[in-house]
Amino acid sequence: MKTDFFAKLKNALLIGLVLAIGGVAIHLKVKIENLSDTAQLQRVELSALKDSVSYLTTEKGDLVAKVNSVLVEKDNLKEALQSAGFDLKELKDANVKLRKLNFALKAEIKATGEVLTQLQDTFKTVTSTNALTGEVKVDTIPYLKVKDWSNNHLSIFDGSVFNKDLQFNYEYRVGFLFNKEDYAKHSVVTIKLDDPKAKITTANSITIDKKTPWYQKWWFWGTVGAGAGILIAK
Repeated sequence: MKTDFFAKLKNALLIGLVLAIGGVAIHLKVKIENLSDTAQLQRVELSALKDSVSYLTTEKGDLVAKVNSVLVEKDNLKEALQSAGFDLKELKDANVKLRKLNFALKAEIKATGEVLTQLQDTFKTVTSTNALTGEVKVDTIPYLKVKDWSNNHLSIFDGSVFNKDLQFNYEYRVGFLFNKEDYAKHSVVTIKLDDPKAKITTANSITIDKKTPWYQKWWFWGTVGAGAGILIAK
C-alpha cells in the first residue's frame, strides 16, 4: 500500500512539476510577445518622429528616395497605423480593408520652381442700373490677363490681375513609383518621382508580417508542456 501511495505521490509531483514548468514557459512566452509588440510599436513611433528619408542618385542620374519600413505583426496593425500617422477612419472611408493590408506608406511631397509667363492688357464691361432713376450705366474696367503656363507637372490657367490681386487656377501632377525590398527585420522602400523639382520631405512606412510562426505560438508551448507531463506520468 505504501509503495502505491508513494508511486502515486511521485506521479502527482511529476505532473505538477511539468505543469508548473509549462505554466512558467507560457507566462514567459506571453511576456516576451508583449515586449516584442511594445518594441514594434516604439519603432513605428520613432520612425514617425525621425525623418528617415535618404536620397541617392542612380547611374542614369535619377534622384530616388530611400525610406526604412518597420516590420510589425498583424496583431499590432491598428496601433502601428495610428502610430505612423494614418487615420483609420480615412482608410475605412477609402474602402481599405485592414485585414487584407500588408503594406502602408505615408509621404509628403514638396516641389519648388519658377513660373515665367506673359501678362496681357484687356478689359471687361460692367453694366449697372440705378434703382431710383432706372438709368443704365456701362463701365469699362481694364485689367491684366495671365497667359496659361505649364511645365508638364504644374499648370496654371485662367489667371488674371484685377485690383492688384493675382488670381489663377492650378493643377499639379506627379508620377509616384516605388519598389519594396524585404529584409529579415525590416523593409526598404525605394521611391522615384517623375518631377525633377519634387522632393519627398517626410515619409513613414510599415510592412505587416502576416503570420507568427507556429512554433512561437503560446498554445504550441502549452501543448508540449502538457504532453510531456502526461508522458512522464505514464
